[in-house]
Amino acid sequence: MSSKVLLADIVTIGLGQTFRSKAETSAPSNIKLIQIRDVQKGVIITTDHLAYANTSQDKLKVQVQMGDLLLPLRGSRYEMALFGIENPDTLVTAPNQIAIIRTTSSKVRPEYLLWYFNSPIGQHALNSISSSGSTMSSINRTSLSKLLVDLPSIEQQEDIITIQQNWYKRQHALEQLLSKGEELAERLCLDVIDQGGEV
Repeated sequence: MSSKVLLADIVTIGLGQTFRSKAETSAPSNIKLIQIRDVQKGVIITTDHLAYANTSQDKLKVQVQMGDLLLPLRGSRYEMALFGIENPDTLVTAPNQIAIIRTTSSKVRPEYLLWYFNSPIGQHALNSISSSGSTMSSINRTSLSKLLVDLPSIEQQEDIITIQQNWYKRQHALEQLLSKGEELAERLCLDVIDQGGEV
């Protein structure tokens, strides 16, 4: 049976880097930037697709680390991602519209919180503290820290993590199968046009 705990009792909630101008730049640097569009359900395992951050290393104040949970605080969706790169070749940061959540208790696994906040229960909790502004909805850090979270035992968390990881693997395999099937169907259709005949 799970207990309920304040999120602030098991994690720290920080904000990303503050940028005086545009957060990203086209100029290559050794600092990559995770933006809201990059935060989707699942684990971030590569920085290849990320933009370069518009800052220098001496001005870098916030660095994303392995095991950090990333949650957009503005917009229409509140999907959470886990940063899963142990030693990235480049430094990685995020803008201050993204919460960087880092576990501080041995009673919780970040992978469990990833599942929890992306589940219907967690999504309902996040939407309940979302406030609608003049242009878009947002979540403030104080409200987030006061959320009550279901916290089962470590053993139960590990079971949940295993189930989710197995599902992600099957989902990935299914996506690859669908992609290859679509390519094959497209090729066959083009062959019909080229040959003026039938499959």
